[in-house]
Amino acid sequence: MGIVRSLGIVVAATAAIAAVTTGSASADESPTVWLCKPGSVPNPCGGSQETYVAASKSVEAGPAPSDPPIDCFYVYPTVSLDPALNADRSVGVEERFIAQQQVERFSPHCRVFAPVYRQSTLLGLATSAGDARAAALSEAYGDIERAWDEYSTRYNDGRGVVLIGHSQGTYMLRALIRQHVDHDDDARSRIVSALLIGGNVLVERGSNVGGDFENLPGCTSADHIGCVVAYSAFDDVPPADARFGRSPSADNYGSALDLPYGPDYEVLCTNPASLQDNSRAPLQTVLRSAAVVPGAPAVVVNANALVAPAPFVIPAQNYTARCESDGDARVLRIEGGDSAELRALPTAGWGLHLQDVNLALGDLTDLVEGQTSTYLAQR
Repeated sequence: MGIVRSLGIVVAATAAIAAVTTGSASADESPTVWLCKPGSVPNPCGGSQETYVAASKSVEAGPAPSDPPIDCFYVYPTVSLDPALNADRSVGVEERFIAQQQVERFSPHCRVFAPVYRQSTLLGLATSAGDARAAALSEAYGDIERAWDEYSTRYNDGRGVVLIGHSQGTYMLRALIRQHVDHDDDARSRIVSALLIGGNVLVERGSNVGGDFENLPGCTSADHIGCVVAYSAFDDVPPADARFGRSPSADNYGSALDLPYGPDYEVLCTNPASLQDNSRAPLQTVLRSAAVVPGAPAVVVNANALVAPAPFVIPAQNYTARCESDGDARVLRIEGGDSAELRALPTAGWGLHLQDVNLALGDLTDLVEGQTSTYLAQR
């Protein structure tokens, strides 16, 4: 069974904000609604780590619950099914599922904080265009700024923090780091790392820094801290219209995000399976079992998704990865398994976007564990 069926998310829409959606700006500064926060009940970012290993047809217990010494601040991708161009602040099945899918696996390693934000919705992604993008981004980003401020002042208490984002979440965090972390010595000193997946983090050409950030480089080893892991997964050469892997030629995001663009930059790619030398290496793929979300809308869980006797699944397929430049695109090239089933989006320009995080989820959680040890040793 291929990874797309195993993963089971058809929120094509997780889809990058590269085609970012529309909405109207708001001055609403209501308190943050937290999707996940320590002590919250329910908390979709914390739960059983039991894992079905498909190759051996066995269930493993997974990491035990712990009192982790650092935090994770997670911004989820485009998943909202709200019938409007911007989401509201309520928690739906799609927000809960994506948190379980992408970040619950980090909960033994960090306390997870995940704000609800008025993101551009799937409807907005499909229908918006032009100048309205900036208003939608401004509304979404305002919620993330306020959540970060609340987290920093009320909950952080000097702890190290890993920033985790995917797709629209990564664009939000790129702006947040750029405006509130990169040039703030105190804030930057608390960054264990930033996992900014599927969102075109930019660096100066030929470098692993510059572009988005002047002081947070791409990670170059498993014990490198204060650095960025970023990539977009493709199983083929990115076509000319690929949504990921190339620096945009124009400002697609508006003044609220204030992100760079143009030919002086390239997209950062760090191989989570081989940070130091970027050799082609096997990935630790970890998927979410469809058995844990019975009755969820078809747009969230594919009817063919793998049902397993545990919340997580390590598939029998083996995938390898290496950062490669194809023309002017820089992406994480995936090999192995059934490449036809790896594509879950309508065109090749999306690559393997829906699987970006889960293709390497085991590598990412191992990395955070190691970086935490380095961070604490240097405090």
